[in-house]
Amino acid sequence: MLGDLGQEVLEQSLLRVMGGVVQVICLPPYESQVKPAWLARAQVEMLDSTEQLERVYGLYETQQTALPTITYDWTNQSVDWLVDQLVILRSPQVMEAIDAFRR
Repeated sequence: MLGDLGQEVLEQSLLRVMGGVVQVICLPPYESQVKPAWLARAQVEMLDSTEQLERVYGLYETQQTALPTITYDWTNQSVDWLVDQLVILRSPQVMEAIDAFRR
């Protein structure tokens, strides 16, 4: 983990270098999608237990960030929906508002 300071430095660097960067967090339902997929590959996964998996999933749900973020659930939202959200967030008016908010 980067820690709070490391995350802040990385995010500020991304915003300066990349400008219109948008973070997309793919977060399908835990019980019906994430956990069964992990269990099917448990021997080759980095995490050692479902408890660790739950903690990591929880971090993705609650992680605070300075980056514009879209949470995407591919079980309930289409790729077209995601693209529409990216277009909205990347629009000049929205990017200007985000920049003004950060100042």
